[in-house]
Amino acid sequence: LEDQLGYSAEQLREEWRTIEALVATRAVRHAGLANIGERRLAKFLASPDLAVRPAVVQVELHPYNQMRALRALCASHGIAVTAYSS
Repeated sequence: LEDQLGYSAEQLREEWRTIEALVATRAVRHAGLANIGERRLAKFLASPDLAVRPAVVQVELHPYNQMRALRALCASHGIAVTAYSS
């Protein structure tokens, strides 16, 4: 699970710190994540030093892949979900 998409949870958090710095300088207003699973997102959101929550999560979403647990987690944290399908 940790290297599910070729990066670890620590690498994701390190990259997100860069995004947080961009938000702090107002270079970007909102930031998001793509292709992240429910367990990885839950762990990410539980980071004690998380200063900026993702505004949006983009995932493959269609009638045969409804991602209910991920959508529920996003809804509980006020994160929008955008979809793509292949």
